[in-house]
Amino acid sequence: MTRDSSQARDDRKELHDKILQSLGPYTEKSTFLGLLPMTNQDENISKITPIDCYDPKWCWIFQDIDFKDWESTNGVQVLWLIGSPDREITKVSSHIVGQAKENSSGVVYYFFCSMLEWGTLVATTFSNSILRHILEISDDCQAKSIITAFLSTLLHNILERDQSRFREDTSLIKTVEEILNASGGELLGALTTAVDQINKTQETSIIIDRVDELGKEGAQFLKKFCSHMETIINPGPKLKVLLTCRQGPHIKEIVDGVPCIEYDKERQDCLNSLRYDDTRYDKVSKEHKGSLEWLWDHENYRKWSSSESSSLLYIEGKPGSGKSTLAKYFRENLAEKEPKATSGIIVNYFYTQRGTILEPTHENMLR
Repeated sequence: MTRDSSQARDDRKELHDKILQSLGPYTEKSTFLGLLPMTNQDENISKITPIDCYDPKWCWIFQDIDFKDWESTNGVQVLWLIGSPDREITKVSSHIVGQAKENSSGVVYYFFCSMLEWGTLVATTFSNSILRHILEISDDCQAKSIITAFLSTLLHNILERDQSRFREDTSLIKTVEEILNASGGELLGALTTAVDQINKTQETSIIIDRVDELGKEGAQFLKKFCSHMETIINPGPKLKVLLTCRQGPHIKEIVDGVPCIEYDKERQDCLNSLRYDDTRYDKVSKEHKGSLEWLWDHENYRKWSSSESSSLLYIEGKPGSGKSTLAKYFRENLAEKEPKATSGIIVNYFYTQRGTILEPTHENMLR
């Protein structure tokens, strides 16, 4: 580091400390809260239809073992809930916030990204909302420490870019407003610094709904933000962090490595593990029109189709006699010829020795 850069750093620090000291009156809780924009999410949350967590519609969340661990395990627990738009996941967030509020032994911070009006600066509103939550439940002394840390971080970042933004004749209120007029990213960073000052003796819940509204960068920040919360509260009381979002292309990357409940994921994973090779079916020739209509009137077929119990219809023929063509015809016309078949499940598998290594195997058929 050169002497000039070292001197510039010292000058910035001196200016930083001078400005921060002059802002003393604005680090008082009541005064500072008057400067933060109001975001009354409680009014909107109160309009959300309550849910019954025992309703089967919500069992994919409330009966999931990861959710039960998140609820009951001591220490730090971070959990992501991911659902498609029709899953109404905001109702779940609202329910969990309500449950956390009823727990008088702890505190809950929450933010509903889905409640914001179009065009709102989400990161800025999020930072202000969470900071207001923290300050409102802090005593005056603790609040002063949090506000000082928040303003100090913002001021440091601003002076790194431009020292000329603050003149000696600028009023204190204008100075504070200029500091708070930082970018969303700077406000989020300052919020992380501020939460270092929170009370570490209480059980803490953080509920952030519809993280997907923040975009990829915002969601990535929240992941880092929650990781930082883990380090400052652990060791300490229980910290529960819940983040909910809709399914999206960038979400899987963000939730990688953290506990996550994704709607329908287990079923899809199971189905994917059962994928099988079947190149034979599409290669089987179609029948000549009308050439196989005899099947439906054949005596053995009629006995098989009218049977009240499980039964097997076995068709045997010489190589090249059209057995596969008959089977394909049967598969494609069964529902039309036998309407009652539509109430059941129709599956098919065509063995072949000329496909992949799996296609002649019973394992592939069972998949």
